[in-house]
Amino acid sequence: TDNLSGVARTEYRIGGNGAWTPYGGLIIIPQIGATTVQYRSVDKAGNAEAIKALVIGSQDVTAPSLSVTLDKTVIWPPNKKMIAINATLNATDADSGVASIILTSILCSDPTSTPSDIQAAIGTSATTFSVRAEKDRTYTVTYTATDNAGNKTAVTSVVTVPKNMAGN
Repeated sequence: TDNLSGVARTEYRIGGNGAWTPYGGLIIIPQIGATTVQYRSVDKAGNAEAIKALVIGSQDVTAPSLSVTLDKTVIWPPNKKMIAINATLNATDADSGVASIILTSILCSDPTSTPSDIQAAIGTSATTFSVRAEKDRTYTVTYTATDNAGNKTAVTSVVTVPKNMAGN
């Protein structure tokens, strides 16, 4: 606002140098990564306000990479006990950085399983969970990494409880 002559225009420039561009409601940021946008308003008398700056987030469109390593992928014996599994997680994102890694789900292949057969803090960054050592089951464990631009990568790992250990 300008109470004397009124605002003639608001303008911006990307990266802190170059010509000023009249603001028209949408600013296209041409590069990936954090970008400084300078802006100011000019009144009808030609007076420009002090330059203000804003750092705009990344235009990152690449999902982060994620690796998941479970300390147990085969459980033996199938003694129906709850067995703790530890996950080692490694996520990287070169553009905007990793915001989170979340335990998204653990599914059991046995349709007769009960909710008590899986003990996990689904929806959190938990790296330890427990599953029941019931024979002939497969547990599918999914972790999701999200970067600071909102891109996601899901990785699935499998834990099996075989019927038998024949041949091993």
